[in-house]
Amino acid sequence: MKSSNLVKTILQAIKTKTPVLILGAPGIGKSAIVNFVAANMKKEIPGFMLVDVRTALYQPVDIKGLPTVEGDSARWTKPDFFRTIKAKSSGILFLDELTAARPEVQAALYELVYDRRIGEYVLPEGWTIVAAGNRTSDRAVAFTLSTALASRFVQVDLDVDVDEWIEWALGAGIDERVIGFLKLRPALLHNFDPQTKARAFACPRTWEYVSRSLAAGLGPEIEFDYVAGLIGEGAATEFIGVLRLMDSMPDPDEALERPGSFTLPEKPAVMYAFAVCLARRAKKENADAFFAIANLFPGDYAVLMIQTAIKFNPTIQKTGAFVRWAAKNKNVLI
Repeated sequence: MKSSNLVKTILQAIKTKTPVLILGAPGIGKSAIVNFVAANMKKEIPGFMLVDVRTALYQPVDIKGLPTVEGDSARWTKPDFFRTIKAKSSGILFLDELTAARPEVQAALYELVYDRRIGEYVLPEGWTIVAAGNRTSDRAVAFTLSTALASRFVQVDLDVDVDEWIEWALGAGIDERVIGFLKLRPALLHNFDPQTKARAFACPRTWEYVSRSLAAGLGPEIEFDYVAGLIGEGAATEFIGVLRLMDSMPDPDEALERPGSFTLPEKPAVMYAFAVCLARRAKKENADAFFAIANLFPGDYAVLMIQTAIKFNPTIQKTGAFVRWAAKNKNVLI
């Protein structure tokens, strides 16, 4: 299932109060998507919460609570994560790393997942249970879910989709050089192979770390080893090689100041990265220069560049430069 469809699945589960279990390889964004849905729900429902329970760190007693004696009877204390959940509140109770939780912890969750309660403590009506975990085949710490627990969930497998990741990356501030490289080498967005013993591998999470590292600055003496420690030596070798080609990429700010002052890159990854750099800087004030440069790009790159610019700044569609470009390219769908 693509990430966009997972978002729709979680939203549907929120409507029906049906528990959802997201399964997938390490580092592909399972937790990030749940956080994304919760953040967007908070815009619609003030006070909407996300309570994150890292089940792998819990013992059964952390779920069921401790017994206390009251007169001639025993009462279970409220689980810690229930203390932040108010009676009339709404949100997502996120059971993260569920497949890494020991079987006895999983058993302690039966009542919560199916009956929405633990003992006398009831999950309020406005709450939805979402869980996530790796599969036993992923060479991660994972226990097989009992059929009793698994049958309490809508189970979905999350897949990595390069086009959806790039669309996310464009809005998330991921370095243009990373985006350009992965446009050229989409197979390296996620090259995890559970059959190998490689310690580091490329995945959406580690590429995000690479982007942060580039933004912070990497000295040449540690650049390769640092990147290889994130995405593996093979992917790092390819990426650093393309990165060196991108060192000669024109300065996008200078290009927009003086559109005739540069030579358009020829390498596809470098051209793509340059187009993204320009798109992120497009605005009404430099629209004439931006569209003049767009006309220098091959057709597909120009369209992508303009589509990306509109996502960042829709006001450029109201400029004369855009109107002229659109009239000249009537058959292009923007």
